[in-house]
Amino acid sequence: METCPPPDSPRTKAYLKAYTEIAGDTFYATGIPLDGGLMMPDRAVMKCLLQAGAVRLSKVGTPKFELTEVGLELIAGVANIPEASR
Repeated sequence: METCPPPDSPRTKAYLKAYTEIAGDTFYATGIPLDGGLMMPDRAVMKCLLQAGAVRLSKVGTPKFELTEVGLELIAGVANIPEASR
């Protein structure tokens, strides 16, 4: 059974910030396309964010996570990923 980390934990906010910086405010639930393959969103983190209303799941076509206003507020104070790390 997966545990759900707190939505306002540094880890949860860092994951969401990274996903949105790499893929934008909407990203595939089945994996974020990268040059060398896919980055799979952390299941426990995404479950927590869904339950907190920070993202919603669009089931039209390929399932996608969509950042909500709650999600934007959650990551507002998180620093951007340094360009060299991308």
